[in-house]
Amino acid sequence: MEYVNVYFDETCPFCKRCVAFFTKRDKRSILQFDSLSSVTDKEYISIAKQRDSLILVIKNGKEKDVYIYGKAALRIFNYLEAPWKWISIFSYLPKFLIDPIYRVIAKNRVCK
Repeated sequence: MEYVNVYFDETCPFCKRCVAFFTKRDKRSILQFDSLSSVTDKEYISIAKQRDSLILVIKNGKEKDVYIYGKAALRIFNYLEAPWKWISIFSYLPKFLIDPIYRVIAKNRVCK
């Protein structure tokens, strides 16, 4: 059984709207959303302290894949149905192309 956890900034209204968007379209209920403040795995704590971060953890048995920032945002679409799923194809672009776009969006989001 595949387990997919998304850690997001719970203080950000934009992030909350994104979670609502994904939850509504996750017909198979695969995605589990948790706040960055709930991260306990030492491997991710330094990333989670950055309020503009996003962490996607995919566990399949003992195997685990971890994505952050732009790769994480785009990989989430893989768990939705078409046509939304098709957006995940952009996750195969190199980080140096994806992460700057992610950082611009993260920097300009409206958070309280």
